Amino acid sequence: MRFKYLLLDWDGCVVDSLNLWRSTLKQRLADLGVKATDKDVVSKVMGVRNAAEAFGLEMTPDEFWDPARDVVMSHVREVHHFPGVEDTVKQLFEKDVHMGIVTSTARRIYKEALGNRTIAQYFNASVTGTDVEKLKPDAESLTKLILELGANNEETLIVGDSPHDVQAGKNAGIATCLFYPKENHLFYSFEDLLAEEPTYLIEDFTDLLDIVLNKE
Repeated sequence: MRFKYLLLDWDGCVVDSLNLWRSTLKQRLADLGVKATDKDVVSKVMGVRNAAEAFGLEMTPDEFWDPARDVVMSHVREVHHFPGVEDTVKQLFEKDVHMGIVTSTARRIYKEALGNRTIAQYFNASVTGTDVEKLKPDAESLTKLILELGANNEETLIVGDSPHDVQAGKNAGIATCLFYPKENHLFYSFEDLLAEEPTYLIEDFTDLLDIVLNKE
């Protein structure tokens, strides 16, 4: 086994929820009088605590985010896992791989999204945006989850969908894996992701089994 500890991003990695966030945040900006493109939303808003500053909006992070969070909360249970995610996580759990969720999403939304999904039983811990001062690409959330899992850096891998996930993994001193399914092509270019130099890059979540278990 190559990795005994796995840190999984939630949105855009475990669940196909980026379109929900994109449309919600684009409408939030429109309500504030800002006409933003999809690229603006992805690069300047998603996963950014002080997103309002990028558009010259004088408001606190909570004033900007709370209305959007309320909209996402009402739909978040409708999003689905990416193909192969639940079976892969189940197999890793059965191989005694310890897994946790590390997400910039607020805990109340993550808790609502997790709901009564059967996949919840496979996660030993979680660290959300509510639990830290600094979001990814800062390493704070990763180092906190590593501590909660009782992990060590050499046997830990972070799996995420964005450049921030790779940057956070490097800042934490652990191996990184970018997940790039076709559903995420709207949000990130392949070239930009490769430029981050992740340790691994997969397009099918089930490929994670070969990486973690070191199958030949």
